[in-house]
Amino acid sequence: MHYNLEKFFKLVKQSDNFRSQNTSMYHEDKTDFFELLSYQIVICNNIFWKERFKFITEMYKFINEEIDAEEFSNEIWGIRNYTMSTIEEFKKDFEKLKNLELDPRAREFSILIDNLCSDADVFEPEANENEPLNEKWLKDRVKNTILKIQKFMKF
Repeated sequence: MHYNLEKFFKLVKQSDNFRSQNTSMYHEDKTDFFELLSYQIVICNNIFWKERFKFITEMYKFINEEIDAEEFSNEIWGIRNYTMSTIEEFKKDFEKLKNLELDPRAREFSILIDNLCSDADVFEPEANENEPLNEKWLKDRVKNTILKIQKFMKF
């Protein structure tokens, strides 16, 4: 997808206009709706990419036993929530978006982080070592995610 910032802001204004008329872009113009959604996904992925070192730091702290699984889960969700609030700010600020560096690795990274957040969400802190979704399971999932990240980040 070619990223056209002016087109993105035009679509955002159009969507806001529909909303102010108690309707939605989805109902009024599905083609524009899906184009706007595609732009928003690109922005979201790249903001997650921008925060990649925060996520990776917490992963390493967890597998190196500097923090436990509950702390890891809280930290990952905290970074994710912060990132999601940043996305909302970016969507309204032309200057910030203009300076957002797009990286082709952002999409894959964002998918991995979404999966990791889901893993952290279903993790059961009370599960013993013989039960599913325990701390060892989560640690294995984190290690696997790190290996996948290393493959495309080449570090």
